Amino acid sequence: MNGNAQRPLRGVLFDIDGVLVDSKVAIRTAIIDTFRAFGYDPPTDESVDALYWATDRMIFEELLPQGTPHRVGLVERMVAFELDLYENKLSRDLVTVGESVISTLKELKRRGLRLGVVTNNLRRTAMKILSDFGLLDLFACVVAADDVSETKPSPKPLIEACLRLGVNASDAAYVGDSYSDAVAGRMAGLVTILLTRQREFDGEIAPDYWITDLKDLLRLPISAQQ
Repeated sequence: MNGNAQRPLRGVLFDIDGVLVDSKVAIRTAIIDTFRAFGYDPPTDESVDALYWATDRMIFEELLPQGTPHRVGLVERMVAFELDLYENKLSRDLVTVGESVISTLKELKRRGLRLGVVTNNLRRTAMKILSDFGLLDLFACVVAADDVSETKPSPKPLIEACLRLGVNASDAAYVGDSYSDAVAGRMAGLVTILLTRQREFDGEIAPDYWITDLKDLLRLPISAQQ
């Protein structure tokens, strides 16, 4: 366990999908519908869910058949189509925010912690989701996929977010829900917390804490009153 996991910290960073909002069904539906719209056999639910941690571009690059003509340009068009579908239709109908999210974030701020977001979503998507659900004003910074040269599992987005928050990585925690988040948090030197009901990871990438609801953060020593 990270030695800093037993003391109060100064900042907490959050992933969006799977942590602040439940968007898995909306993302999966947008990707599958995009494949259909472009005339390709849709991927299975399982193959899309396995790439839940990845950027939109990475997902299409992985799932498009090898040898597809004009692959690079096609990926860009599919990403644009999928984002438009997700942002303008599916996010309104299929994305939900947990009951404890806003109250937990407000309590963490009351205790003196600075809050930020690190996501593999593009900035336009991240800002729309945070704004639509009344979350944006709770965060001092948002670092999205197009703000940095590398996305998670690289530690660079988390390090950038700490710089923007004005806290050292050793004084911050990252709350995610995936393998990508666990690796990024550990490599960046943050206290790493996974929000999941399945403890799928072990060994070198095991998080410092497992939680099953965001409000569980309030019971951890890292979020004690400043």
